[in-house]
Amino acid sequence: MNWLTHIYFSDGSKENMLGSFLGDFLANSSWNTDYDEAITAGIKNHLRLDQIGTCHPVFSKSCNRISKKNTHYAMILIDVFYDHFLSRDWEIYSNTHLPEFIDSFYKVLIQFKSILPEKLLKIMPKLINENWLVSYREFQGIQEVLNRLSKRIKNPNTIDECLIELKRNYSELEKDFNDFIVEMKKIFYFIS
Repeated sequence: MNWLTHIYFSDGSKENMLGSFLGDFLANSSWNTDYDEAITAGIKNHLRLDQIGTCHPVFSKSCNRISKKNTHYAMILIDVFYDHFLSRDWEIYSNTHLPEFIDSFYKVLIQFKSILPEKLLKIMPKLINENWLVSYREFQGIQEVLNRLSKRIKNPNTIDECLIELKRNYSELEKDFNDFIVEMKKIFYFIS
């Protein structure tokens, strides 16, 4: 869900960026033997960020801002909303412009296409052609993410109607995100 955040918190090498992104596409622990050491380190980085991030008090505070009827989706929504703030304010957190950074990441995906999981290969053309990761900056991009998530969830759901949660809590979530990223940068110290 929070693909941009995972790529951002990689060590910047191609393999680590790829591994940090792959975490959401791997169903089991076979990745321990399927990928080389550098990519595996990125996958571990992804899992570490998920483990630390979702247990962090600021992340929990953000989840508690989601209305009762949507609390089932709170963690997913906050992942997506945090990517919105990171994308929107990218130049505060990185020395590279977001379109350049994402373009270089798309090139990594293409370079390593032969080892990507099938689930990623299916969406990769749209991911790149529609520039999903840059689109997070705009509400429309977030709405598209929510629409895709709604289709992926097997049970009937209303996650595609949850953009209102971001709009309703915008300034509070923005502050939460800013606090969160500062805390994560202390842990993932290799981020400039």
